[in-house]
Amino acid sequence: MPSWFDRFRAIAIAAPARLARAPLAGVEGSTEGTHSGACPRLALVLRSAVERTQPVALLGTAACDIRTAPQAVIEEIADDGVVVRMLADIGPPPRLIVGESMRLVVLAPDGPEVGLVEVLAPCEPPLGRPNGRCYRLSMPSAIEGFHRRGDARVTVPRHMHAHVELFACGVPGSSEGACAIEGGPVATGRLLDLSESGLRVEVAATRMIQAPEPIDLTVRFQEPISPLSAACEVMHALAGRRAGELVLGLRFQAVRGDVRGVMRELKARRARRRSFARAR
Repeated sequence: MPSWFDRFRAIAIAAPARLARAPLAGVEGSTEGTHSGACPRLALVLRSAVERTQPVALLGTAACDIRTAPQAVIEEIADDGVVVRMLADIGPPPRLIVGESMRLVVLAPDGPEVGLVEVLAPCEPPLGRPNGRCYRLSMPSAIEGFHRRGDARVTVPRHMHAHVELFACGVPGSSEGACAIEGGPVATGRLLDLSESGLRVEVAATRMIQAPEPIDLTVRFQEPISPLSAACEVMHALAGRRAGELVLGLRFQAVRGDVRGVMRELKARRARRRSFARAR
């Protein structure tokens, strides 16, 4: 039977500094009072997690390792907060610190949904629910989905040989919009898809890479497409298909005027390959 970490290994680690998109105070109504500012997307995501007993991650606001992050299931959604039951593979469930701010991460169909919450108090499990260590959390005061839903993307097949190198940043964005590269690459791999706002890459990493880490990217294409270098921010990190591999969602730190041209070249190359295959 897979461990809770194996079941939850694809959860993203997101940046609390980005959690300022949609203020909310409840999950059901959208009228005056305690339910004002409700977010329908949040309500849907939380209800779905409850119905499927889907594990969620609870991470501190500082960067941390997903492998050691406390995990829980949402037992109850109320006007004043969310009740979660802590999970553990071995030994007693982990304890949370009352008053601590944490990131509640739910893996939704379109990508991870992240809300900033506060640990309010330990509590008894809801009536009829399994026994265990439970906590009441505040309702997320902000929510953001870390994905590029509206972006037009170009998928980059393996045969196009778009080689990726990622470098650690000494400075998260200089005045020129580039990172200060320190040492050799921390990850190498291939480009999965590209849009005007960011990209996804599949890489073998020499260390843990997490959001919201700034990172410098170089992508080398087959000629005549010029290499693409950019300062990026890690938006989410998913476990890859093989041990040691990661699938990273990266967002450009600045608008890139050259990306649209690269996307056109990639589309044209794919079209030529399809035409050649049909002609055969």
